[in-house]
Amino acid sequence: MKHIILALLLCLLAVPVFALDTNLVQHLQSISVTVQADGGTGSGTIFTRKDSTGSNDVNLGWTAAHVVSDMKMEQSYLADDGTTRKRMVFRDVKVTRSIIRNGRVVGVESYIAEVIKYSDADTGEDLAILRLRTPVFTNSARFYLDEGIPPVG
Repeated sequence: MKHIILALLLCLLAVPVFALDTNLVQHLQSISVTVQADGGTGSGTIFTRKDSTGSNDVNLGWTAAHVVSDMKMEQSYLADDGTTRKRMVFRDVKVTRSIIRNGRVVGVESYIAEVIKYSDADTGEDLAILRLRTPVFTNSARFYLDEGIPPVG
């Protein structure tokens, strides 16, 4: 999985910028974010899905797990059977998006997100899924799961 993602990113980076449609460039900029955690900063992509009721949008972010790994902490809790157990929880991270007009950064939007899925960098796929605390993004990354990937450029 990690190799597939890396290959897709390299393919996108190999496309000359002048060959890209302006709408595509704007779309990619609108779904690209920076994820900031105590231990580092990394890139991320926003995608929007409906909640379990199917009526509300939920903004999710996809980033590398090593970006948010320093936000992980162990929490003790009392289980139903009376024993003390431990679980891993994450502190919130900050997600920012640059506002770009006519090729220039004119501002930054900042949001708080929670880590809802995590796959360790050493023993997993090095991926983390974030949920923004409030739905603010209208654009979304599109995943081509059952169809051919459209040509870029």
